[in-house]
Amino acid sequence: MEEGARLEGGLQTGTRPLLSDRRLALAMEAGIVVVACLLFLAFTVPNLANHPVPSDDEIWVLSASHKLATEGVFGTDLFAGFYRSEDMYFFNMPGHHIVVAGVYKVFGTGILAGRLVAVVYGLVTLALVYLLARRFGGPLTAGLAIVLADRA
Repeated sequence: MEEGARLEGGLQTGTRPLLSDRRLALAMEAGIVVVACLLFLAFTVPNLANHPVPSDDEIWVLSASHKLATEGVFGTDLFAGFYRSEDMYFFNMPGHHIVVAGVYKVFGTGILAGRLVAVVYGLVTLALVYLLARRFGGPLTAGLAIVLADRA
C-alpha cells in the first residue's frame, strides 16, 4: 500500500486523520457530554423544590445566604444571641453563601433557588470530570468517566 493511501473508516496511512474524521470524533464526544448533562438535569431538576425534604443543615446554610442577600449581613438569625451569629457567620466558608446570595438577589429567596446553585455545581463537576479524564486517559476513558459520574 502506498504512502497516504486510504483505509476503511476514512483514515489515511502515514498521515493525520482526515478533517471530517476529527469532526466526527469531536461531535461524538460532544454528544456524550450533552447526553450526560441532559440525563443529569432530567433526574435532578424535576420536583427539585420539595424533594428531598429540606433538612435542618440545608436551612441553616441557606439562612445565612438569605440574610446576606436581603440585609447585606453575613450572619444567621437561627442562632441569634449565640456569639453574635446574627451579625457574623463562621460555621462555613463564605464562597458558597456569596454565590447563593447572588442567586437570591436575582430570583428571590427559596429552596428552589438555593438548590439550583447545586445543580450548576453538578454540571460544572461533570465537565471537569470529562476534561480531566480526557486529558489523562483519552476520549474513551472520558466518556466512561462522565457516564459513571453522572449516575454517582
